[in-house]
Amino acid sequence: MAYKNRLFLRQPEKLYLNELEREDGERAASLVGKEWGELKRELINDGVRRLLRQLGEQITAAPYEV
Repeated sequence: MAYKNRLFLRQPEKLYLNELEREDGERAASLVGKEWGELKRELINDGVRRLLRQLGEQITAAPYEV
């Protein structure tokens, strides 16, 4: 995909975008053409959502473990 300012994408962002394209092509397509600041903000938001979702799954899987 062609993201603006490709040279500014650091390795973690590249890896995340590749992973996102494999998992959710529609979501990745929505990021095409974004400026670097917008893209970075979206990647951070996606990462936070993913962590919260994983945490929620862990909590519901073992609610009584300490």
